[in-house]
Amino acid sequence: MFCDKLISRFSIQKQIMIGFLPVLCVLIFLGLSSQINMKNYKENFDFLKSATEEGGHFDEIQKDMLALQRHVLVYSYTGYRGILKKIEYLQSDIEAEFEIILPMAQTDDDIYDRTKRIYNHYMDHKKGFSEAVQRRTNLNKLKKDRLGPLYDEAEGILDGISGEYRDRGDFKRAYFTEETEEKLLNIRLNTLKYELSNDRGYINSINAEMEAIREQVRAITTEYEPRVPQPDQFDEFLKVADEFETVLNDVIHVNSIYIQLVNVVLPGKVAEIDKLIDELEILHDERYYGITQNLSSRIFNAQHNFTWLTIIAGLLGVLGSFFIARGIAIAVRDMSQTLSILASGVWDTDIPGRERRDEVGSMARAAQEFSNMVEKIERQSREIEDNRIMLSNTLENIVDGLITIDQAGNILTYNKACFNIFGYTAEEVIGQNVKILMPDPYRAEHDGYLTAYHDTGVGQVIGIGREVQGLRKNGEIFPLELSVSRVELDKGLIFCGIVRDITEMKKAQDELVNANSELEEFAYRTSHDLRSPLVSSLGLLSLGRDAIQSDNKEEALLSIDHVERSLEKLEVLVRDILSLTQIRNAEEDEVLVDVAQAIDNARSALSHMDNADRLGFILDLQYEEPLRVKESRFVLLLENLISNAIKYQNKDEEKPYVSIKTLREDSRFILIISDNGMGIPKKFQEDLFSMFKRFHPKVSFGSGLGMYMMKKSVGIMGGEIEYIDLGEGSGAMFKVTLPIK
Repeated sequence: MFCDKLISRFSIQKQIMIGFLPVLCVLIFLGLSSQINMKNYKENFDFLKSATEEGGHFDEIQKDMLALQRHVLVYSYTGYRGILKKIEYLQSDIEAEFEIILPMAQTDDDIYDRTKRIYNHYMDHKKGFSEAVQRRTNLNKLKKDRLGPLYDEAEGILDGISGEYRDRGDFKRAYFTEETEEKLLNIRLNTLKYELSNDRGYINSINAEMEAIREQVRAITTEYEPRVPQPDQFDEFLKVADEFETVLNDVIHVNSIYIQLVNVVLPGKVAEIDKLIDELEILHDERYYGITQNLSSRIFNAQHNFTWLTIIAGLLGVLGSFFIARGIAIAVRDMSQTLSILASGVWDTDIPGRERRDEVGSMARAAQEFSNMVEKIERQSREIEDNRIMLSNTLENIVDGLITIDQAGNILTYNKACFNIFGYTAEEVIGQNVKILMPDPYRAEHDGYLTAYHDTGVGQVIGIGREVQGLRKNGEIFPLELSVSRVELDKGLIFCGIVRDITEMKKAQDELVNANSELEEFAYRTSHDLRSPLVSSLGLLSLGRDAIQSDNKEEALLSIDHVERSLEKLEVLVRDILSLTQIRNAEEDEVLVDVAQAIDNARSALSHMDNADRLGFILDLQYEEPLRVKESRFVLLLENLISNAIKYQNKDEEKPYVSIKTLREDSRFILIISDNGMGIPKKFQEDLFSMFKRFHPKVSFGSGLGMYMMKKSVGIMGGEIEYIDLGEGSGAMFKVTLPIK
């Protein structure tokens, strides 16, 4: 206890230093010992480095000698003088390596002796190669300056003799003279072959050919009939042939010496060099092994000493650390337990160690102050966190979009409702300028609004709400209700915007306006069209009653017939009104419909109509898959289009027809129905799909609701219908586009 109190008067750093004083003494001794070992290692490593460099130079010499042998062989077989420059470079490199390695090799007598012998053999090889080059040069000179001209001269003489014989008409001697030329050519070819192969058999062939030439000349000049004076050139040819033979023998002699040098002398020197290099490699390996063994032994001894000294230092360090750490550890343990109690939220705990004079005591006193402060901060933090969570959840889950931006227009926050409105995630827009959510002209004008507000303090939308346009991620522009307010913070001014997508509201408003307009027209036209047949029928019934009373049966029947037709028109109108009501109100599931079968069913259902049998059908059904649609609306569409083609035929056409074509364009189903009937006049096409529009009332009675019902049905199925003008008197064409699902 006394030691703990005494040591606790010092700082922890000094306490640790006191505990490690014995270790420091051992480490100083270990450092001195390592210094001595490092000196010995350096000597061994320098020796090893020298041996390694020496081996590297020997490798370079061996590599250059191999390259030199290859180039010498190439020169000996080809005589290519261009390679002599490479040989000179290699000789220079080899001699430079010897200048470096000879002084290095003097540290070992055996290595120096073999290195010196390699150098001497190399110099003999260099001298022998120089002599071979000179012999080759002399050989080429003999062939070029003497042998070649003599051959050309002899060949020219024989050509002259042969020509002279042909001029005389002595073709036999001319033939044998030309044969002599061939033998001369064989001598030249055998000379070249001998130079390439050094085969003495070619020399025998050359001698035989020379003897054959002399015999041939003797026979030409003395034996063949008729015996006539022979050309003087034969004597000249024989002199040239004798001189040619003499020079040829010189060439053979020089070539033999050259071959002896390149095939025997030089390879012998190379063999001696290779043998000595192999011996050197063995000596180098033995020397290198000895050095490494000595170095390994010293390293092992040093490691052994270092290990024991380290163990001693470690034991002293452990003992010193134990006594020092014990005093610190007890205080730190008590402090740790106290801090754990504080971390659990018990702030009225007594903190021990505050009386210590070291860092542990300072930490204990600081912990007491921290405990008091944390208790206060924790209470405030809980209040702040509750408020933050409540505010965050409220803003994140409100129905309207909430966006905040800084003074530069960059987006700071962006809630979930904004994702549903614009299609961008928060990660995609935060940090971006808010202009990405605006179409033109708002995009171009927005920076100007912010600048003007910054300069003047007057805002055009701040504090008020107004309708603007937004831009979705997919490029769609939609109506938006925007309210902007300003918020002043310590770090600067921000703007808070609440946005609401009013697309559906605007659409509902437009649909309501259209529905009211259609309802007004529907009410007016329905009351008119229902009342007209009834009034007409009442009048006709009155006439019929009068006719019956006056016993005018024929007039009574005529009145009844007119009443019947008026009531039929009324029945058609009522039926169409009921169908329209069903279209507007009925809910229907989509099913798979066989398009070809549906067309065939529609034709069958309408076959009873007047003049239906006159109409020819042209079918081009390229779309063969089932189509998912609302079946009753699809059937209504087909029957209305086909029945119109039947009702409004052109009576002047000899071959009236209706064409039905189906096809697929990308993900859309296309239905095109056209005919060569009466068509629709240009002036009526603008109101084609309006209610109660009849374009040929004199041809066939209708309610005027058919085109309107087709338009509504196609719209409910998510498609479009359009009329294509074919020109006056050319018929009608309708194109229906539906999505393929």
